[in-house]
Formats: sequence, structure tokens, C-alpha cells
Amino acid sequence: MRCIPAVLGPVRNCQIIVRMATTLHRNLRYLVRLRYTPYREMRYKNSMHIITQKRIWEAKARWPQSVSALDAWYRLIKVSEPSSFAEMKALFPATDKVGHQHVFDIGGNKLRLIAVVHYRFKKVYIQHVLDHAEYDKGKWKE
Repeated sequence: MRCIPAVLGPVRNCQIIVRMATTLHRNLRYLVRLRYTPYREMRYKNSMHIITQKRIWEAKARWPQSVSALDAWYRLIKVSEPSSFAEMKALFPATDKVGHQHVFDIGGNKLRLIAVVHYRFKKVYIQHVLDHAEYDKGKWKE
């Protein structure tokens, strides 16, 4: 009779340890997923900070036909991390550099977004959102 509990004792202890390890592993996977997901890193560490988003909201109200194009531009610039103008040009082919400003053609060349981009600090400062008639006047260069 003594042999049976002695044989079952280590097995039972082993089952408890396996159960505890499984629970610990499951909790650890949850913590790792919570803290180190690529989306979270992309959202906070590897994204551009857009300053003066208000100009985009004003442009959406002023040109309702270009809302989807402005949203697409905003979402793409927010999650991207270009480190030079060449990478920005690869991301947005209709981008030109005029002095220290970047001019983005948005919505099939309907709007022009003028911004200053600081690649090192991951900042985009939106200065103007203009249609072609306003852009051609050239007042934004001053």
C-alpha cells in the first residue's frame, strides 16, 4: 500500500507543476502581446508626429470632395517613418521640395498641402492646405 502513494505522489506533484507552468506561460504570452505588439511600437515609437492637424480638419470642411484623400494622406504619413526626402518621395510620388518646405499633391492634384518635415525628430508641421488657384498665387512662399 505504501508503494502506490509513493508512485502517485511525484506524478501528482508533476501535474501541478505542469499546470502552474502552463498558466504562467499563458499569462506571460498575454503580457508580451500586450506590451510588445508591432502596432503599439509603430504607433508610439515609429510614427511621425503631425503638428497642426487642425489645418487638415479645416480643409475637410472646405473641400468635402477631398475628404478621403486627406484622410488617406494623414493615415499614411502618421504610420510611416521616412528618414530622408528620397524615402518621402518613394512614399508619396507627387511630392516636391520647395526650399525647406514639402509640397504634397493630394486628391489627384486637386489640393496642395505645404508642410515642413523634420526627419530627425519625426515631426510634420502643416503650414497650408490650398487648392490650385490659391497655390498658383504664391502667397504661401512668404
